[in-house]
Amino acid sequence: MTGVGDVSGSVDQVGTTYIVHFGPMKSPTEVLEVERPRITQTFETVGLISAISSWVFSRGSYEGSFRGELEKFARIAERET
Repeated sequence: MTGVGDVSGSVDQVGTTYIVHFGPMKSPTEVLEVERPRITQTFETVGLISAISSWVFSRGSYEGSFRGELEKFARIAERET
């Protein structure tokens, strides 16, 4: 993940949308459900290329993978609390 942009509201509110950037690729994202304080991410893909890319990024814990990015996010959240 190289960045996030076009955030329409607070990421802890249902209906908020944003764009996640993976290098040159973009992934439109929408918050469908919120349950504080726990964070659970569920990814639904549309199309073959998105499905293949998601499968690749879901494996392992290297930086850029979903797990790697969640671990990075956890470290940031822990620092700020």
